[in-house]
Amino acid sequence: MSEFCKSIADSYRYKRSPTKAGAFAMRHLPDHGLPLVQLKEQRRDLVVALQNRNSPVSSWELMQIAAIQQAIQAFEDVIADLDAEMEMESAAA
Repeated sequence: MSEFCKSIADSYRYKRSPTKAGAFAMRHLPDHGLPLVQLKEQRRDLVVALQNRNSPVSSWELMQIAAIQQAIQAFEDVIADLDAEMEMESAAA
């Protein structure tokens, strides 16, 4: 499973936009190149849309949210693995 998640992560790699002159970061957060924020926003949009209506929730809508949640969890697991690898490499150096 871990190799599968890493292959998905590799397929979604993107480059960070360059930092603007004068921009200050409070702390360094590694960019793992994963669409985690977009997935969380998509999940939030689906949940909010369901909260703002009176009709019953369909099984299709629940499946969409569940699939997004599983993808989020998979990406978070990959990030945890990558962070652990980075910590081990920095400790060994």
